[in-house]
Amino acid sequence: VGLTSSAVAQPRTHAHPPLQSAPGMQSRKKASSKKKTRHAVKPAATATPRARKQVRAAAQKRSPAPETTGTQAHLATSSRPRKTRPAAAVKLEGEEGATLKQFPPTCGKGLEDVGDVEDSEEEVQDAPADQAPAGPEEVTPVIEDGEGDSEDEEVVNEEDLADLEFEDPFVDEEGEDSDTEVVVAKDDEDDENVDPEEANKKAMETINMDSLASALPKLQVYRPGVHELVAGEALEPDNSAYEVLHRMNLPWPCLSFDILRDNLGDNRTKLPHTVYMVTGTQADKAQKNKLLLLKITHLHKTKHDDDDSETEVADEEGKGSDNEDDIQQDPVLRQRELKHDGCVNRIRSMPQQPHVVASWSDAGKVSVWDLRPWLASLEDEGPMRKMPAGAPIQSLNHKAEGYAMDWSPTQPGWLLTGDSLKNIYCWHPENSLLSGEGPYVGHQSSVEDLQWSPVESSVFASCSSDGTVRVWDTRTRNASMLSVRAHDCDVNVISWSRLVTYLIASGADDGSFRVWDLRAFKDNAPISHFKWHKDQITSIEWSPKEQSMLAVSSADNQVSIWDFSLEEDHEQKVEDDEKEYELEEVAVPPQLLFLHMGLKEPKEVHWHPHIPNLLLATAYDGLHIFQPANI
Repeated sequence: VGLTSSAVAQPRTHAHPPLQSAPGMQSRKKASSKKKTRHAVKPAATATPRARKQVRAAAQKRSPAPETTGTQAHLATSSRPRKTRPAAAVKLEGEEGATLKQFPPTCGKGLEDVGDVEDSEEEVQDAPADQAPAGPEEVTPVIEDGEGDSEDEEVVNEEDLADLEFEDPFVDEEGEDSDTEVVVAKDDEDDENVDPEEANKKAMETINMDSLASALPKLQVYRPGVHELVAGEALEPDNSAYEVLHRMNLPWPCLSFDILRDNLGDNRTKLPHTVYMVTGTQADKAQKNKLLLLKITHLHKTKHDDDDSETEVADEEGKGSDNEDDIQQDPVLRQRELKHDGCVNRIRSMPQQPHVVASWSDAGKVSVWDLRPWLASLEDEGPMRKMPAGAPIQSLNHKAEGYAMDWSPTQPGWLLTGDSLKNIYCWHPENSLLSGEGPYVGHQSSVEDLQWSPVESSVFASCSSDGTVRVWDTRTRNASMLSVRAHDCDVNVISWSRLVTYLIASGADDGSFRVWDLRAFKDNAPISHFKWHKDQITSIEWSPKEQSMLAVSSADNQVSIWDFSLEEDHEQKVEDDEKEYELEEVAVPPQLLFLHMGLKEPKEVHWHPHIPNLLLATAYDGLHIFQPANI
């Protein structure tokens, strides 16, 4: 996708969130407040005018400094505070007109903003075409004449150059040398010839780099709603925060998707990964909408994509890979399309038969599809063969559109659907088709989400824009078994834990989410309540592998991962407070494990049922596939 996500991650034993320290929004301060860019050779009192003229004439033969691009501000987030690497030592290269090569400090990829640079007194010119640049930034030291601009060139006595002083141009903000270092060229008893360029080189090697390190901005945490991106700024991912991170564009935005269960093995961890999924589009015209059946292969590790050394990557990755060349291989996407009547509001695959898919349309009907021919064609390695147009095997009509839908994990073929007219329907197989009876009535407003119990075949839960969460028995249609006032606003989504079967999580319009214990299901009495997100919760799902972990997506362009088994480590907190980065008074819950950012209006997030800790999220700008490095 090109963008640019940012991750914020926290080690499992940390009291801190998944937040990566990173440089601040401000541009780096210059090492010197003076507009001085030349490295001058200042003649000593004993130097003769002729010696100074000769030195100036030699300097005129050098190439001017190339134009610099200015300072940069960086902001990044990742799984743990990144240590700022000190700037590399400044060194001189070249025989003719020694070139000063500066290696800027590396602070990690992130938010980049190229700021304006104060004009220096030095005139900037283009470097000659035959002179290759020595590095990212090159500054040519210029030897200045301490007096007038006489153009006469005279032969200088070599003895006059014996006592030249070399002045350090890198001064602190008070206008003094950072360490008041002055290098004086002394007489060499063995060599009477003093080369000014060689003396200049020796002087530059003594520059104190502390002044450059002090110019780095303080590290700070990026957080949506606190820091605002301005024109020209974008978030970029820090790949070290992820084991896997891939993004792709889709033909149209997709509001919903589902991961198809496969027979490649459960709890698989060996890379590269393969993922099957189904989604539906939100096109600008109804006739353009489609179901998309996707097979994504070669999902390799990307954790070391930012590393400078390819050897380190090969050494680590090669241990678990038969072919080291595949490490840099891009993912491969194969897809099949079927026409769909209207935009796809929600789509779900039957757990027991993944090729059976149900889709909610904005046209007010639920379509049931058998995708076996299209799934089989995804395995063809040759050119894509022509597929039939495809049509749903059954349509379930409602009087209005809706979003709520869920297949039963305990009874194959049992399907729940809910619409905006507060009605819930239960469909069950009968003569190879789904059959339903009257609606379940109880909510006072639109039904937003539905979840079957993971263990009780006749029990399901629902949430509504009336602010309530209800638990139903399929044998009773006119009233729910349990009901609580879950939030003071619309309840958008719920998730029933498959591993701890008495826990339900709910997400609301105000950006908060809560965790409920069905053993003590009472109004405004959740066992956990978090208000981290700044906009409505759009999706929430318990991990199928870790009973204490929960993924949440929000319209504030974040996907957060929480671990309720974490508690604040007070000793670690004291240690973190002594570090150089600042949290800027951001209250971070210790349960917040990871933040994935860089999405635009995320709609759904799902854990992969077979690959531990691999998540997929759909957003307005495409699909993200990621596996955090700290879980």
